[in-house]
Amino acid sequence: MKVFTKRHSPAYLFTAVMLAIFIAEFVDMTLLDWLHNKWNISSFVLINLMDSSILVVLVYPFLYFLTFKPLIAQIKERTRMAGIIKKSEEEWDTIFNSITDMVSIHDSNFIIKKANESFLKFTGMNRDDVTGRRCYTLVHGTNQPFCNCPHERCLKSREHEILEIEDERTSLSLLVSVSPVFDKDGNFLYSVHIAKDISELKQVEKELRVKSYILERMNKNLTIMVDEEVKKRRQQEQLLIQQSKQASMGEVVGMIAHQWKQPLNAISLTVEDLQDASDFGEIDKDYVRRANTAVMQQVGFMSKTIDDFRTFLIPSRTQRPFDIKKAIEDIVGMFGSLYKKKNNIEIIIETTTPESNFTTIGFPNEFKQVILNLINNSSDAIVSRAESSGKKFIGDIKIELSHSDNKIYVNIRDNGGGIPVDVIDKIYEPYVSTKSEEKGTGLGLYMSKTIIETNMSGTLTVKNVDGGAEFLIMLNAAE
Repeated sequence: MKVFTKRHSPAYLFTAVMLAIFIAEFVDMTLLDWLHNKWNISSFVLINLMDSSILVVLVYPFLYFLTFKPLIAQIKERTRMAGIIKKSEEEWDTIFNSITDMVSIHDSNFIIKKANESFLKFTGMNRDDVTGRRCYTLVHGTNQPFCNCPHERCLKSREHEILEIEDERTSLSLLVSVSPVFDKDGNFLYSVHIAKDISELKQVEKELRVKSYILERMNKNLTIMVDEEVKKRRQQEQLLIQQSKQASMGEVVGMIAHQWKQPLNAISLTVEDLQDASDFGEIDKDYVRRANTAVMQQVGFMSKTIDDFRTFLIPSRTQRPFDIKKAIEDIVGMFGSLYKKKNNIEIIIETTTPESNFTTIGFPNEFKQVILNLINNSSDAIVSRAESSGKKFIGDIKIELSHSDNKIYVNIRDNGGGIPVDVIDKIYEPYVSTKSEEKGTGLGLYMSKTIIETNMSGTLTVKNVDGGAEFLIMLNAAE
């Protein structure tokens, strides 16, 4: 093959061949003529030199075009292909050895046929010491494949195999991938092994498991703490709700007294009438029966009033469905006349969607407390505005109910002049009040927002409108 290197071109080869033919022909003809004719040797040389030259000149074109030119082209093509193959092999070797994972090629007898630089570095040997040795002897130091060997599994399954190996000799964690290679007839040729060092990854995984366990414990403890805190907060909220109710107990007692005033007057008149009838001898069974009926009606009204207030003051223990419209009507029914007579305030209930269902799920008594708090807040604002104006002032509290997109809206609007700008943004904070200390504790609106938003998953907002304030409650409608 050295004849076809760059030092000996096809033209050089052709010239050498032609010269060899010329010399051979010349010598052959000269010897033959001399042996047969015994002529002068110098004459033979001259004549045969000319004959050989003529022969070469005549043969040259045929020999060149019929033999040497195709041969030269074939040699050039083979030389070009050999260069391409050599370059491809060099590129493949470069890529093969640049792979950071350990790559090796094994035959069916577990013999290593080829290995990259990473594999050599792992074994601490050179290429000649690795090639030709059995993988289990070289890598694992055993005389036979270890249990669950991925190469052995690959030979049996004829499919790609992957296995995580803990190498005891190096204390490394390796992820080994074995892929079989077959010829066109399906015969096994060799398998390609790729071993990746995942020791750091396993260490990180171990640390993550430890941290995950610690985090899980912390979350569990935190959940317990949160549950306890939520429980305490709910207890505090219930306590504040009761405090808010107790703070308005004076007003409630005043309302009860107002509700009882008329029936007590009626009973008093009935008793006086009985006294007069007794004095004038007008009492009979029918008269006593009518008087008894009148008194019992008034007593029944007073008893119902006590029951209504007692029910209102008892906190709801569990959430349940209730009709928002009826709850508002109950509150207005208990206190509406008092606001009308005492403060000249008219409370109006309107429904913009009369056919709608206003049922929600929550705590009905607490919701009633919210409505009463908002009405009281509006009433106090209206009274304050009337006192500051010095004129007779007709108060107006409008409660508007609507239903849209599975939401129930309760809009409470008054004409009390609105909430001061410097207070409105913090009106729901505890112990913040627009009233004097003698008239308010600052818990009413705070507890109202807590009940609506925390306990009933709704919203309570406020804004100033023309001539007053507007509170908007939004609750989810029951399905």
